[in-house]
Amino acid sequence: MKTIYYLTGLPRAGNTLLSSILNQNSQINTTALSYVNFLIRKSMEEYKKLNRNFPDDKSFKNAINGFFNNYYKEWSGDIIIQRTNAGHFQELEAITEYLKNDFKCIVLVRDIFEVLCSFIKLYKEDPNYFLNKRFSTDLEKINFILDDTSVVEGGLQSIYNLYYGWYDNCLFIQYNDLITNTKKQIDNIYDFLKIEPFNHSYENLNQFKVNNIKYDDSIYGEQLHIIKTNKIEKTDNSHYMKYIPDNIFKKFETTNNWLNDI
Repeated sequence: MKTIYYLTGLPRAGNTLLSSILNQNSQINTTALSYVNFLIRKSMEEYKKLNRNFPDDKSFKNAINGFFNNYYKEWSGDIIIQRTNAGHFQELEAITEYLKNDFKCIVLVRDIFEVLCSFIKLYKEDPNYFLNKRFSTDLEKINFILDDTSVVEGGLQSIYNLYYGWYDNCLFIQYNDLITNTKKQIDNIYDFLKIEPFNHSYENLNQFKVNNIKYDDSIYGEQLHIIKTNKIEKTDNSHYMKYIPDNIFKKFETTNNWLNDI
């Protein structure tokens, strides 16, 4: 039986870097963005629709647990850190009502305008980035990145719900702290999850891989999940701030102040 924990938060906040480092430990499998809970949620929705007059809840819960455990059955190591929007209410229902594990979640936080600049850098430097194929102007691309159904909005919702409802079950990590003092944040994660310490390397890193699978970002953009391997350092993307419209700064000012105070 695998032990399951969660990784959530904003995109461009160090998810791939953190996962690559943690996966140096053969006992840990930190996933790419996982759709396991999404599939469980869809099963829950259909079950509620179809079983109104014969609610065999116990059997359904057994089936859900069986699906989850079978999905990761052949993954090496005993620990799964599943990257997902764990703070969404539907995800929390799946986790607490059906999976019944000791819920602990690592939450990555970053200045939202830095997140946006990181995305702008991607589409400015890569002509094949998927946004360049769908939109022609910076405004269209930025609005898509911040759309109500975007990964940014999904991350924000997850952070908000966990901060105000599950704070004691979470370890919040600021991106700048992860970059400037990586070992300390990794040590904090091991303490938080009560995992036996492991001697990680913070130089000559490998690109992200788990269960012998690497990202194929050819349909999105080749640089989407590429990390610096020689050393851990922050890229200065502040010159991309000029592309962000004033109304976006105003719209997210309060939210961003809150994020930076977490």
